[in-house]
Amino acid sequence: MAVLSSLRSRRFVLFWLAQAVSSLGEGVYRVALPVWLLQKCESASVMGASMLSYMTGMLFLLPFGGVVADKFPKLRVVFASDVIKATVVGFLFLLSCSDHFNLLAILCLIFTMGLGDALFRPAWMSVVPELVSDDSVIDASALLTITMQVSAICSPMLGAVIVATTSPAAGFLVDAASFGLALIVSLPLLSLSPRHGNSETIKKVPTRIKEGVDMVLRFPWLYISILTGSICGITLLGPLFVALPVLIGADSKGSISVLGLLDSLEALGAIACAVVVGGQVKLRHRGRSVYIGLLLQGAMVMIMGLPIPLTYLMLAMFVTGAAGSLCNLMWYNWLYEFVSLDHLGRIASIEFFGSHLFLPLGVVVSGVLTDKFSAHSVLTWGGSLL
Repeated sequence: MAVLSSLRSRRFVLFWLAQAVSSLGEGVYRVALPVWLLQKCESASVMGASMLSYMTGMLFLLPFGGVVADKFPKLRVVFASDVIKATVVGFLFLLSCSDHFNLLAILCLIFTMGLGDALFRPAWMSVVPELVSDDSVIDASALLTITMQVSAICSPMLGAVIVATTSPAAGFLVDAASFGLALIVSLPLLSLSPRHGNSETIKKVPTRIKEGVDMVLRFPWLYISILTGSICGITLLGPLFVALPVLIGADSKGSISVLGLLDSLEALGAIACAVVVGGQVKLRHRGRSVYIGLLLQGAMVMIMGLPIPLTYLMLAMFVTGAAGSLCNLMWYNWLYEFVSLDHLGRIASIEFFGSHLFLPLGVVVSGVLTDKFSAHSVLTWGGSLL
């Protein structure tokens, strides 16, 4: 398979294995944390506070994370961020084993998890061209997408089994262990990663961030795409995160299994698209493909708001996953070709910052509108606005 050609690179194989292991553990964490918080507090507002803490930490440090990714070895930045996240999960495990529940300490740890992801994501998104040859970049991106989506299917089920049969503490322990194993797998990469970066870089952080912003503003396709991604946080992700679960709860008698099935179908759609795209020697019409993918996602969200049978809803989720995967693969391949490695981390951080900046607002607005009108209306309006 062409999509496996990237596995000829030892550096990429080690990176890929480490990320596969850690992503599996993070899926377990995403089940353990809300269950633990609900068991202790029985409050939806605490869940909202935990999400806000994470997003605040991530958005606060994300611009700096792009500078770090550009001026220091990206593999070392990924390693350092995994150390931070492993430490956070380790402390959550210890807290969950104790009888004392300290909500403020937990929110601070979740905030720190957001800081760790702010360092991780720009480095992770921009490291691929350093690990494989130019003709394997598409394959490597597709393989990472497939791996993340397979984890998205399997890890919540694993987390549910672990938490249901034992406790949330066991889920935190599994996540911490997965980070530990990923760090061990990553150790050989550190010797292959050059050392550079100095205190002068830290002093010039505002200048480095401004350089990234200036480069974005220099290319209309860059800033238009980032602005479009920001809008998606309100019109697409907000309704999917809030209105769709309410819709399933109303129309399927609160069936968690139906919601899980839809999430799995979204991941399967992303995998199918990644397999097809990863087999291409050269990607053509990338800009057009990105916007076709966005339009497809909007159309599918709008269709979800209509009174349709569950079978059609399942098909819409599959297409939504495929369209989202198409956008991501085309976008990153676009960046890898036209943005220099010296700026890639900053551009990736600005893109991620922009696409998530309005997500908290989108969640809040979708929740208010869903309560005031209906889940059907919010999905239909959100999809049509995109």
